[in-house]
Amino acid sequence: GSLGRGRCESVFEPRNNAPVRQTEMRSARVAVLRFLHEVRAPSAEANLRRLQRRGENLDTIVLRDASLGDVPEVARVHVAAFRSAHRGRGPSESIRAAQWESKFRNATPETFCLVAELEGRGLIGFVHCHAADFRDYQGQLEKIYLLREYRRVGIGRRLICAAAARLLSAEMKSMMLFSQAENPACYFFEALGGQRIVNERGEFHGAFGWPDLTVLADHCKSS
Repeated sequence: GSLGRGRCESVFEPRNNAPVRQTEMRSARVAVLRFLHEVRAPSAEANLRRLQRRGENLDTIVLRDASLGDVPEVARVHVAAFRSAHRGRGPSESIRAAQWESKFRNATPETFCLVAELEGRGLIGFVHCHAADFRDYQGQLEKIYLLREYRRVGIGRRLICAAAARLLSAEMKSMMLFSQAENPACYFFEALGGQRIVNERGEFHGAFGWPDLTVLADHCKSS
């Protein structure tokens, strides 16, 4: 889809130029580290070869609603995917499990979590959405995580497309998400037509929006 720009409230309000420079330097360092990490990540071809050697068939992947019984597996995927992107750092599975149990038990009717389940492997990814906290959008993609060896082979796209379809079925016709400007996934969101949301000073901090989810839904159907 075509790219555009939205507007959002300011994310960072520095009091003088020094915090601006310090923040920019930190962001630049993080961006370099994440870029180098992503360069070392397995390619789509490498991941496909690895899955074939293990006898795993991506055609057996099922997307379904998560339930309370999926909490341990969702936590496992969350921890593994998060740590692979943050050089091994991040909360433990027990902490994540407690967080997800609370989310599931206190979910609103607009909240849902879709999991990607591979035959013989269990859960390999998930997407979590709810009503948006931002006034210009109706739905919000809060989290999307996928195990490292299953990235770049179309599963993340399937999860986002399924999330868009679910939001549309609930009469939520727009979607947004908060990421980080240095996150390599920004290219993925843009490839799916996500528009960069900037603040009042024109700064981009990693948020993306789909003002019309039917455009994304049509893209999902045609490709």
